[in-house]
Amino acid sequence: MSLPRILLIDDDSEVLDRLLQVVEGKMEIVGASGVDEVLEHLQRSKWDLLLTDVNLLLVRGDRLIELVRERLGGQTPPVVYFSSADESELAELTASTGAAGFLSKGTRSADLLDRISEFVSV
Repeated sequence: MSLPRILLIDDDSEVLDRLLQVVEGKMEIVGASGVDEVLEHLQRSKWDLLLTDVNLLLVRGDRLIELVRERLGGQTPPVVYFSSADESELAELTASTGAAGFLSKGTRSADLLDRISEFVSV
């Protein structure tokens, strides 16, 4: 069985490094930081989950997901917001955009794999 594939959308390389350490051997994570890079990854490969920051440098994460959904339609993988924003703001954003859920960047590394596993089969 292949590992779940997660596209992490974040403009902070330290976030990618942290997640790579947490999920090593259990999930495949690839990082992308810009709209063009995200769309390129989505056209080339199938992903099980999009894990996106909300406050990206060039575009908000929710706007980026709108663009992805316009491009992919019903083929859009589940979306989970991964942000340091206030949890009530994330919950509201999740509900208003139809995302699968949200994770706080403050989640302890020890709990992060379990939390991500709630959205993909490991």
